[in-house]
Formats: sequence, structure tokens, C-alpha cells
Amino acid sequence: MNLARNRLRTILPDRVQAYWDNMSHFMEQSQHLRDAAEEQIQFFSNKVRTFADFQDELQKWISTIEKIESENETIINNSLDMDFVLHCAVCALEFPAKLIVKHMERCFVRNEKQSCYGTPNMSQVNPYNIFCEQFNKANSTFCKRLRVLCSEHYKSVEDTAKVCGYPFAWNKSEFRPVIKTFNDMQAMLREGFCHYPRKNCLQHHNWIQNAMGLIDVELLNLLIKLDEWFEKKRTLQVSETMRGDVLSLFCDKTVRLSSLNEDSSIPICGSVNSDPADDVQCQNTEQSMITTMSYAERTDYFGLQ
Repeated sequence: MNLARNRLRTILPDRVQAYWDNMSHFMEQSQHLRDAAEEQIQFFSNKVRTFADFQDELQKWISTIEKIESENETIINNSLDMDFVLHCAVCALEFPAKLIVKHMERCFVRNEKQSCYGTPNMSQVNPYNIFCEQFNKANSTFCKRLRVLCSEHYKSVEDTAKVCGYPFAWNKSEFRPVIKTFNDMQAMLREGFCHYPRKNCLQHHNWIQNAMGLIDVELLNLLIKLDEWFEKKRTLQVSETMRGDVLSLFCDKTVRLSSLNEDSSIPICGSVNSDPADDVQCQNTEQSMITTMSYAERTDYFGLQ
């Protein structure tokens, strides 16, 4: 106990003084990190609100096409251009090109139902109703798939629509980021949309669920990024709260290089305001350098002989 008490009395005052001398630097660095975290949080929050608006715009368009009557009941996409076969990406079997989209969807759903993506408890936070959260009685778990892409529990809203409603602006063969795809729905709809019956349109099969899933995937990625920056901000606040306590002062030390001796590169030891631990380290360094210089002089002497 006496040794620990003497150590506190000897080392701690200098460490406290050094901490307060560098307080302005610590505050400036913390402020810079806080500003960077706040900037990223604001950026991702704006992106999340943007994609939430995309959800609302798409829902409005879905509600609109539910009230539109189809022009005819003829089966389309039955031209000679579709008279060839393709291999299914899931089961690798051959199917006609005009039926391959529906087959791949059924094949994927059949394989997806064999896997379980659930947890015993329901999520406490489910922003924008993005997760399925349906209870599975077979294994007593809550489904954690994306709600609009869940192959077990989601019922597509396309069943209530009579026309396809696919915007023709998306047929352009160009690269479009997700934010550009849904940026201005009104401008895209001015270029027209598919008026064929939904059940007979093979070219735009299940496009509503795919579009909603695309928005939800990007929204989930943004929410994960936003959560990461909130965690970084919380960690920074905790570190600022713990800064300056006795344990941190003993574990961390800031060493400033003092003036150097003009004749050599050995630092001056034993200054008035120096830390005793620094004096010991400085003396050890000085002794090591003197030994090295003596060895070098002896080597040069014997070399000249």
C-alpha cells in the first residue's frame, strides 16, 4: 500500500498537469470526430427518408393501377422471338423462354421454403415494417426475411390489379442506380405503362414485388449504415466521459520531446518538471547510446591498426 501511495503521489500530479496542458488538443480532436459523425448521420438519415418516399410513391402507383381496366384479354408475348428454350438458373432444367420467368420464381420459392430465417423472439424495432415477423408454428420462430420478399408469408398485391402497369421508362437499356430508378415516378409514367392484363403479361411478371424488394434492400443497407454511425457516436461519447480519470492517466501518457543537446542527440534528463518515470527511461537511453558510441570508437581504433 505504501508503494502504491508513493507512486500516486509521485507520478499522478505530473500526469494531471500534462493532461490539462493538452486539453485544447483533446477537445479539438473530439469536436472534429463529433462533427464527422453528425455529418454522416445526417447524410444517411436523408437517404433513408428519400427511400421511404419511394415506397409511398410506389404504393400510390399500385393503388392507381388497381382501378384501371385492361384493354383486352389476349395472350401476348407469343411471337416467334420467344420460341426457344432456356435453362433454369435454380434447377438447370430446360423450359420455353416465355415460361422461364414464372418457373424460376416457383423453383426459387420451393427451395427457399426449405430454409428457416427466424429467431425465437420478435424484433423490438422494425422500422418501416421491413421485416416479415410472421410466427412459424413448425419451429416456433419469428420470420426475419424481408417482408415483401418472404416466400412463405407474403401475398403479392398484384393479385388485386387487373393491368400490368409496368413503366416503359424502365425498358431503356442503360445502367440506373436504385435512387435514379425511383427518383421521379411521375416523369417516368409520362412515357407510358403496360396496359395488358396482368395474368397474361409474361414479359413483366411480378414486377411490383421485385420493385418493392429493391427499395427495401437498399433501405435496409442504409439503416445498417445509420446504426453503425450511431454506435460510433455513442462510443465517442463514452470515451469523452472516461477521459481524465485516474486509470486513463496511468495507462496513457503524452511524451513531448524537449530541447536536445547541441553536441549530441541525447535528450537532456533530470529537468525540474520532468516525470520520474521519464527520467529513468531517459537515463537508460543515454547509457545505451554511450555504450554504442564507445563500441563504435573501439571498432574504428582497431580498424586503423
